[in-house]
Amino acid sequence: LQFQEEVDRATFRNSNPVYDAWDMNNDRSLNEIGVNRLFRTNAICRTALLPSQERYEGILDKSHKKATSYYEGYQKGFSQFLLGTPPIKGTTMPLVYNANDRQACEHLEIDHKDFFLVREGDGWLSTTAPHNSEIEAYGKNLNVEGVIVVCLKLCP
Repeated sequence: LQFQEEVDRATFRNSNPVYDAWDMNNDRSLNEIGVNRLFRTNAICRTALLPSQERYEGILDKSHKKATSYYEGYQKGFSQFLLGTPPIKGTTMPLVYNANDRQACEHLEIDHKDFFLVREGDGWLSTTAPHNSEIEAYGKNLNVEGVIVVCLKLCP
């Protein structure tokens, strides 16, 4: 099975990426980054979304404490509405959730659009990407090139 996984990975890496939806006439950034670098090299993806291996294995919060289930034992973050204003200046971007996204049924509690929160007035917040726990888990033999993609929750 591990051999087949390596074969699949090599086949994928050697295939030509499909990027038809990218508007090459109005956005030349893909040419600047390089198609293969973006779509076919190793990547470390930090996400606040659930489900997420990075959160369930304690890699995101650097605790390495594994979740006991889909519902318990992982870092849940802060309630967006209960987070102080502003958080402590000079700290990292807080992981937050919207309580309205949560459901009453425990067995449907695995898919959430949690996010890292940056608000006007919070002062200087930071993050390091990838941090040591992410490198240890995903990138021991990676050549980190530094392409960072940020997806905003709301349009500015």
